[in-house]
Amino acid sequence: ARGAAIRSATRAPWLVELDSAAKVVDSQVSACQVLTHRGESELNMPLGGAFWASARSGLHVGAVCLASLLLGAYGAVHTGATNSISLPMTTVASSLATPTGAQQLALAVLLPYALFRPDSLIFSNTAATTTMAVSARKGSLRRLARTWLVACIGNLSGAVLLAVVAYAVGLFSGPVAELAAAIAASKCAPGFGPTLVKAVMGSWLAGMAAIAVASAGGSLARLAGMWYPVAALVSLGFELSAVNMFLVPAGMLSDAPASWSVAVLGSILPTAVGNAMAGVFIIACGLRLSRSPGGGDN
Repeated sequence: ARGAAIRSATRAPWLVELDSAAKVVDSQVSACQVLTHRGESELNMPLGGAFWASARSGLHVGAVCLASLLLGAYGAVHTGATNSISLPMTTVASSLATPTGAQQLALAVLLPYALFRPDSLIFSNTAATTTMAVSARKGSLRRLARTWLVACIGNLSGAVLLAVVAYAVGLFSGPVAELAAAIAASKCAPGFGPTLVKAVMGSWLAGMAAIAVASAGGSLARLAGMWYPVAALVSLGFELSAVNMFLVPAGMLSDAPASWSVAVLGSILPTAVGNAMAGVFIIACGLRLSRSPGGGDN
């Protein structure tokens, strides 16, 4: 044991770097295998099961978004700070004093639980996993298109259903309605192009979280790996289709200053397209090509 300790302490630095690189490659291979297997199972799901899983996932994401609206509207921290010097903690406190800041904080904390549930079928994640399965010849393009369509319709159905129920029971009133309308208006205002870019960036960060969850060795590592990218996604204002499928209809039901056509064409549609582009070209293709120098299965 003493000899092994001495040899370990006197190892050349390049050997240590080589071991670290090998661990990175092993984690990439492990994540690729896990996500490919998940994509294969999603492609082989029966139509009814896939719709129910995606609708249930839309309900879960919608519930998180609804909770963030309630916490943002009623849980903003009013500090009353009037210091002229902007210290880091003062800046954080002042951001939490606004409903939008409190809503973003609540969404960043709660959203990973809904996105990375073992039984979830979220379109932004499914676009990457099913593409990896098809690239590994474990499914067909026809099943890929079917799974994407069912995931989109199911996510939208679950999210809109929850928004309608929340509206019917009177949750969208007072400060909650004002916050929901403001968020929906801000998501519809940029237009197709900027929203598409923000959706690509959002799906990239969500994909990084999915890779971290798939390659993590324990529960604590999974929590840390999924929280950081999702927190960055929310704080930077990037877009995810499942989130917009609830927040935009919620804002429209709260009398947001936008039409339903603008909501669909300016927010929901470009977000879904951008999430699919990032899932295919950044996450799936990038992870498959990083497995070996030739990008193959060896």
